Amino acid sequence: MVELLVVIGIIAVLIGLLLPSLQSARRQSYQVKCLASLKEIGNGFAMYAQENKGVWPCAVHDYGNPTYPLPTGRMLRWQDRLLPYISNINNVEDYKDIPNKVPDDLMKKTSVLWGCPAYRLLEGESPNGTGATIDDEVRTGYSMNVYPELPGPSLNKNKPYIQGSNPPYVGSLATSVQTGRYYKAVEWRKSSDHLLIGEGLAYFIQMSPAARVGSTFTPASMPWWPYQNTAPISRWETNCYMWVEGSRHAPPGTQQVTSWNKQYMNALYCDGHAAAVSVREAWQGICDPGGNSAPKYP
Repeated sequence: MVELLVVIGIIAVLIGLLLPSLQSARRQSYQVKCLASLKEIGNGFAMYAQENKGVWPCAVHDYGNPTYPLPTGRMLRWQDRLLPYISNINNVEDYKDIPNKVPDDLMKKTSVLWGCPAYRLLEGESPNGTGATIDDEVRTGYSMNVYPELPGPSLNKNKPYIQGSNPPYVGSLATSVQTGRYYKAVEWRKSSDHLLIGEGLAYFIQMSPAARVGSTFTPASMPWWPYQNTAPISRWETNCYMWVEGSRHAPPGTQQVTSWNKQYMNALYCDGHAAAVSVREAWQGICDPGGNSAPKYP
């Protein structure tokens, strides 16, 4: 009996020593799989541009806009536009006029848009008080940048977010209705440094005006998910100044300051390459591509 207890004790110690390594290896494998999916999404953007005169999808294209009309009640997001290129759906006509959104079963036919196994599906939580859950078909864990001209003009008309007669889904950090336009791929300057898709809870990356400029952005007091420091999760869009998920691939218990400096999230850049990035690098790729204006964490 004593010998048996000794053996069990040794096995328990070995498991305790190996478990952190196994968890770390699993996190790394998740991050690698996620990077592969982002590269495929980048291919989808390139193929879409080839068939649309060099133009990329908008993050959101809502109905009721006189310049870019859609049938009443329709809304198309960047994921919807890319489905024919990164899934088994071969004809955009099969889904583009479905009211409001692509159905759940149609969206989830592709493992690319849902390609991050570390994405936390928060079943039953409502991100904006409307009853929509974070893990619905339009929140796949990947978010499109809507600031192609930063550090230049950042007015609403300079965003790939077309707002029509439908109330905008932009959270309380927005100051006015989004009235953007479609952008060509070549308009996203400094493409190798310009972040296009990042990891996040929404389908686009929203930032407060104060967080878009390095001289006014204070990382310690302007948090991102999951460091918004309020509960419940239903108010994350109000309290996050930068809609990215900065610790998706981080060890449990990672602090905000660590996620600012460590590469615990993934990003796709406009030239098609994907890389692990820190929140600081993500901020730089959104607000000042190719520059060096990201503030230090105090």
